[in-house]
Amino acid sequence: MNDFYLNDAGRAEDMLMDPLILHTDLVKDRVIAEVVDRTIPKRLYAIGFLGVAGVTEALPVLRTILADESEEDTFRRVALTSIYQISPEEGLTLAKQYQARSDDLGSAAGEIVDGSARIFTRTYWEAFWGRHH
Repeated sequence: MNDFYLNDAGRAEDMLMDPLILHTDLVKDRVIAEVVDRTIPKRLYAIGFLGVAGVTEALPVLRTILADESEEDTFRRVALTSIYQISPEEGLTLAKQYQARSDDLGSAAGEIVDGSARIFTRTYWEAFWGRHH
């Protein structure tokens, strides 16, 4: 976790969650517990990691972030995208509820609904080999 929080090691943005991806089984519970804290470093990437890694146990906390009107819409957008990656059916249902919004969350929801969303993915092997897109 320290490598993720404290050491960017010159990583490009698409590689920032690599330390989490490489150790998903070891860190997923801690990430789930910590993403509710709005002050953690790289929180946006931690929320995104949960979706990229398909961490089904994260769905309750992702739903909480998405539903929280006091959250910045960018964090809510990534929570919605992560839900969609873990459970496409649930993600689509939730996206339909948010698509009329005129913010970042609404834009992402609309793209999920109309099928044009470009969802970020990163495999274990891309992280392992340090592949930059």
